[in-house]
Amino acid sequence: MSVALNRFCTASLLFLFLLATAARTSHAEDDTFGASPLAGVASVQIAVSGVPDEFARYGLTASEMRERVTAQLSRYGLSVVDAAQAAREPDAARLDVRFDANRNPYAFYHYGISLRLLRKLPLGEAAGGFVATEVWSAGQHGIIEPADMKPIYGYLDTLVERFVAAHGRDNPAKATAMLR
Repeated sequence: MSVALNRFCTASLLFLFLLATAARTSHAEDDTFGASPLAGVASVQIAVSGVPDEFARYGLTASEMRERVTAQLSRYGLSVVDAAQAAREPDAARLDVRFDANRNPYAFYHYGISLRLLRKLPLGEAAGGFVATEVWSAGQHGIIEPADMKPIYGYLDTLVERFVAAHGRDNPAKATAMLR
């Protein structure tokens, strides 16, 4: 019986290792209608949520995530604005960075990280306001060891690169200017 239990434990650990090293991606970058949802986006407010303060001990913080996204978007040429400025600018959008993590019984974390771009849709002249709606999103999920959550930053960088690529497709003049 102990041999069978030993094999079961070994197989379980191997399975967990494979899960921890193989993150899967999921995204919603459907351009079926060819609407160019990112066309005209020139300024973005960045909102980071879901990162528990206790994850700082693992090397993961909301402020570092915000700084990385800001740096990438600024290098690309998008203006990063604060919430007050985003509210004043009619064409400003909000890029939501969302991180979720749940600890499993084996002391690993199931995580999900996503980017969502919300744009303003005007309600009409009489109303004078707007409603925010999601026009682009991308994400990734997997399992990670709590002792080292720094790979999450790399996953975030990849998602921002996908956003920049999508923005470039919808704003060809901007992408051409960046190549010069």
